[in-house]
Amino acid sequence: MNAAIVRLELSDRASSCSLITPCFASTFTISRLMNPIAPDKPVAVMNRPAGQTSQANSAGLDRSSDRQIDVGTVYVVLPAYNEEGGLRDLLDAIERVFAINGRDYHVVVVDDASTDATAEIASRASFEMPLTLVQHSENQNLPGALRTGMETAIKFASDNDVIVTMDGDNTHPPAIINQQLQKIEEGYD
Repeated sequence: MNAAIVRLELSDRASSCSLITPCFASTFTISRLMNPIAPDKPVAVMNRPAGQTSQANSAGLDRSSDRQIDVGTVYVVLPAYNEEGGLRDLLDAIERVFAINGRDYHVVVVDDASTDATAEIASRASFEMPLTLVQHSENQNLPGALRTGMETAIKFASDNDVIVTMDGDNTHPPAIINQQLQKIEEGYD
């Protein structure tokens, strides 16, 4: 899997975190704006800096500096819709990855109005690992579930924290997280 690593800067807090996702390959700035419809729910807007392209080197990564970065907490965002068949195995695999690397982590499961036991599995897992369950009352599909997961993780995140997005169906191998974190620590975006 060739996932890209994206540096996120939270402009209203003078802090930054990183995002690991299989979908993006560039640097973005996140601005938090007040949502006039729901003031308690901030709107996160990702903007590519002026003049920056999404081109990356042949490995899909772009090293932006020679400085080392100390990675903070790793937030793993899992959008999930009717994933009772694979969610427990995925959570176990994530737990094993962090037991091996010894890093602080927190899983954010977004149950996108599942009709199966997805929410119950995530709820039970929250007693065994650092996990927040967010439930949609209506299905918002993958983009909506990712947005909710990102907004939740961004609320928790602070300087040098990392946000990882993975599918909740256990198709993305959590073991790759360690390789991606190593690249971030080496200064790659």
